[in-house]
Amino acid sequence: MRKNLLIVFAKEPVAGKVKTRLAKTIGFAKAAAIYALLSKSILRKLLSPGYDLVIYKTPESNTEYFKSLFPDIRIANQVYGNIGQKMYSALCAEYKQRYQKICLIGTDCPDLTPSIILRAFKHLTAHSVVIGPAKDGGYYLLGLKQPLKEIFMKIPWSTPQVCEMTLARLRQINSQYKLLEMRQDIDDYQDLKTYLQKPKNLRLKQILLEILKQ
Repeated sequence: MRKNLLIVFAKEPVAGKVKTRLAKTIGFAKAAAIYALLSKSILRKLLSPGYDLVIYKTPESNTEYFKSLFPDIRIANQVYGNIGQKMYSALCAEYKQRYQKICLIGTDCPDLTPSIILRAFKHLTAHSVVIGPAKDGGYYLLGLKQPLKEIFMKIPWSTPQVCEMTLARLRQINSQYKLLEMRQDIDDYQDLKTYLQKPKNLRLKQILLEILKQ
């Protein structure tokens, strides 16, 4: 069996295609610049010898964009469909590569660190599923030892009920799960304002403020 795998869902930062909720307040160009900054920052920070990492990009995103930033990271394509179908397909494909444990994240949570990822993998020793709940009702991390189709079907994606309904499904199928600490995604302007008020990641916050002032 191969070691643990972190799947990162990401997009090429094209204006009008990323951070559309944030763009309603600050405009498409600034929203794309913030997405580019956050995604690069998270990916660089999460490189670790403790697990493999693969970027699953949207089909329309340019592979060369990611290769220019991370030439040594494997790149794969998300399938078409809703986010549940995309995650389930990616998990199924990677379990065929004989990974024992897989965690899946996006690029919306700047507080993610390798220690959080490694702790999630550790919890998967005793639990079937690990979930990192986000303050908006979704989740910033999902870890599994095997793909469970039930938690990806008929979920109201991009709503405050995502995490709650996922946990209800896990209880229905008697699957043991572990919750990580709650974290904040940056999806809209209020999320961004809240993050900028935190007394940490000062360099990242400085660059975010510079983008907003442009």
